[in-house]
Amino acid sequence: MEFLFNIPAYKDMNLTVLRSGVDDGLGWVHIVGCDGAKPGSCVQAADIYRFEGTCIMEHWAVIQREKTDKVNELSMW
Repeated sequence: MEFLFNIPAYKDMNLTVLRSGVDDGLGWVHIVGCDGAKPGSCVQAADIYRFEGTCIMEHWAVIQREKTDKVNELSMW
């Protein structure tokens, strides 16, 4: 997971890996990243990779900023 810390978009964020997995040529990671100096800076991201051997052949990403005025503290929305 160290490669995540070298991605320019995440360089100023504190990253926490929440979940990750690998199975049958697919790998995925669910992270939360926050820039502690900026209120409302937290984002959740899911990255999915398709591998052939050790090569990444495809990559998909979903990124969403967390709301600061959540009604339910357990919810993203």
